[in-house]
Amino acid sequence: MMRLPAPATRGALFVSVLCVAVAMATGLASWFALQPATRAMLLADARFALIPLLGLGAVALIGVGTHRLLLRHVGMVPRLTHALELLRETNPSLRLTDEAPQEIVRSINALAEYFQHRLGTVETSIQEATDALARERDLLAALLAQLRDAVLVCGEDGRILLYNPVAHDMLSRDQYGYVGLGRTVFTLFRRSVILHCLERLSERQARGESAEVRTTISTRDGRFLHARFTPLAEGSLRGFFLSMTPAEFPEQEERRPQEAASHTANDAMLRATHARAALALAREHPDMAAEDRADLERLAEAETLRLGEDLSTLRQLQKEERRRRWPLEEVPPDTLCDALRRRLEPIAEATVAVEIDPEVEWIRAESYVLSAGLRFVAAHARQQLNAQLFRIRLSRFDTDYVALDLQWQGMPIPADTWATWEEERVQSGDGALPYTLRQVARRHEGESWPLEEAGARWLLASAPVPPRTEASARSEVAQAIERPPRPEFMDFDLYPTGGAAAEHERPLRELIYTAFDTETTGLAPDNGDEIIAIGAIRVVQGRILSREVFESLVHSRQPIGIESRRVHGFSPAMLAEAPRAEAVLPQFARFCEDTVLLAHNAAFDLRFLERQGGPMGLQFDHPVLDTLLLSALLYPEGEGHQLEAIAARTGVSVVGRHTALGDAIVTAEIFVRLIPMLEAKGIETLGDALDASKKTWYARLRY
Repeated sequence: MMRLPAPATRGALFVSVLCVAVAMATGLASWFALQPATRAMLLADARFALIPLLGLGAVALIGVGTHRLLLRHVGMVPRLTHALELLRETNPSLRLTDEAPQEIVRSINALAEYFQHRLGTVETSIQEATDALARERDLLAALLAQLRDAVLVCGEDGRILLYNPVAHDMLSRDQYGYVGLGRTVFTLFRRSVILHCLERLSERQARGESAEVRTTISTRDGRFLHARFTPLAEGSLRGFFLSMTPAEFPEQEERRPQEAASHTANDAMLRATHARAALALAREHPDMAAEDRADLERLAEAETLRLGEDLSTLRQLQKEERRRRWPLEEVPPDTLCDALRRRLEPIAEATVAVEIDPEVEWIRAESYVLSAGLRFVAAHARQQLNAQLFRIRLSRFDTDYVALDLQWQGMPIPADTWATWEEERVQSGDGALPYTLRQVARRHEGESWPLEEAGARWLLASAPVPPRTEASARSEVAQAIERPPRPEFMDFDLYPTGGAAAEHERPLRELIYTAFDTETTGLAPDNGDEIIAIGAIRVVQGRILSREVFESLVHSRQPIGIESRRVHGFSPAMLAEAPRAEAVLPQFARFCEDTVLLAHNAAFDLRFLERQGGPMGLQFDHPVLDTLLLSALLYPEGEGHQLEAIAARTGVSVVGRHTALGDAIVTAEIFVRLIPMLEAKGIETLGDALDASKKTWYARLRY
């Protein structure tokens, strides 16, 4: 790879050439200053041929001497400057060798010894305090690890600040997303569901009610979880605490309601048998005495009444079992209607009127699922029935149910159309829910049907008004005031403090990176060479997360080149059982989504990702930082910008060289150590780093 001379070298060369030009101009001026007779006499002398040779030798001596002198004494300034920056910011154990005259080298190295000693004293004190803090954090981690519930602590932007192993094991799926610090919870659950629950949480807080929302949510892969949302609002922190358990119950807990339902069903069958036998006996003996016939009729009537009671009991047991498995939230009618109205207005493209009967008090509902059902009907009504001017009406249906009517101006719903709608999956704002329209009604322990006028009705179970006396309200307020603050050992360093600034304007220390590397069959992606290994590790706000890694071999249809095999050591037999790129690259894309990509000589790796990922519809269009370009930017006088050379300068140990994950880890560690040096040069934001990198000579490389 061809390299341009360093700036100091170019400067010394320019001055040397200038001195040579001056010397030659002086010689020529002296020659032409002689009298013509003198010049003729000198030309006639046989020894005159030696004069030009001596002149050229003197000029060459002036040029070489000037160049070496300047290169030694002027060129050492940028070398010393960068070495001191490395020593101060990144590698205190660095010592100078031939960057300057030995007297200067000895003085600087002595100063470096003193600096390292003093720094070690300070670091010892810091380490002691850090160890104490780490012990408290380990205690918190141990407590979280013992919880049977999955726990996520998220910022107000949905970024995960803290999680326990149960959450990682329960939620991480290669096809649907990963749990990790700095990742967004919206890759695990539908954004609309989470935002809806947070809106409900804010509403409850605003009304002074218990600050929690319990609901059932589904993961991206269709599993149901019981979820509990509570606010995270201590001091300057804003966000939410989410705990989850699978929506499944052990068989032993199910046994009691199942046994009761089984006994009730058996009693009902027995009573039906008695009634049927009495009626059959009366038919078989038409000449039976009137008194005996009256006894049989009373028996049949009594058994029929008891049969009705048993069926009612069975229906109630089924409701209770459904409530236990899929609990509904008890909400006031105005809150429910506000939530429904907000979801409907984008579909209606107009204001949705709301009417609430004063007799309606509290309702048992899952507002997100219900609002998705209403949106579904409203969208179909606009498209198929020319519906306009929607209205929501809540009224008392009977003692157990509340009628929710969605009405509009336009055509009523034909019976066959409604039957078709009922079997369709309900579409939410960001995907299909696992419910049909019919199941939405059953989910709410009721039913739904089209109205004779333009509209549809849902029956929702009513709920008793929760008791709330003035004394209990004062008790809750007092409890909130007297509640002790959260433990200081909880680590929320990851909490975003940069506001809503554009990504390019955010400081380098605040960003989330995916450091990655690839191994390939060769060096020519345009000639068919392919990726055979990918490794990556996450860097979150200057911290390398050693547990959040991605590593995979990739089966390749392309033979491995001899030179490449000598570098990374992979053989076809090692890749025979590896997954193909069609399986690995989408997983890697999910691993690095919403991050800045970080690589060494990134143009090479990105060209392979572009060639193989493009046909799969994958776009690796993330911002990219390259440690090769950053090294050339920071150390233009350096002898080399290979990964090993940069690691040696920054004090990073190279382990696992030419393995994808090993090189990714080295790249991450180098970058973390380069951040202070970039900041010292005024390169503080991602935009600054990208702009400065584009100006380096290495940025012109193409693959």
